[in-house]
Amino acid sequence: MNYKPEGFHALTANATYKDTKAAIEFYKRTLNLIVDGVLESPQGCVIHASASIGDSKIFMNDEFEGSPRKAPEGNTSVAFYLYVPDVDKSYDHAVDGGMTSVSEPEDMFWGDRTAVVSDPFGYSWTFSTQVKEIPMEEVEKHMAAMAS
Repeated sequence: MNYKPEGFHALTANATYKDTKAAIEFYKRTLNLIVDGVLESPQGCVIHASASIGDSKIFMNDEFEGSPRKAPEGNTSVAFYLYVPDVDKSYDHAVDGGMTSVSEPEDMFWGDRTAVVSDPFGYSWTFSTQVKEIPMEEVEKHMAAMAS
């Protein structure tokens, strides 16, 4: 037996929401989320949801008594970096679906084309497509030049 379930990577994000069911429906529309399963309390609280975005899993749950995790109030320091085949298309799809634009698609010095959106639940999402392989030494030189 493998140490982790089939289809999982070593790290899986677990995001907490005030309304996970609303987040699931929103992400289905904007991020092409596919739900694997949802476990609810008898009162309808989402205790655990497992879903996929692209080839990665995400766990989701409502705030509930006894859990140390809380949903963000406004923005949070937690963000998601999502590699997609086409940044521009993913960005447009997300914004058209209700995400808020933070930064439009742009080629970055480290070789990715990125765009950032935020969702109504307090999380931000960076869409990224690698467009060029840049050696780490070049990236470091660029960072040093920016710092001076």
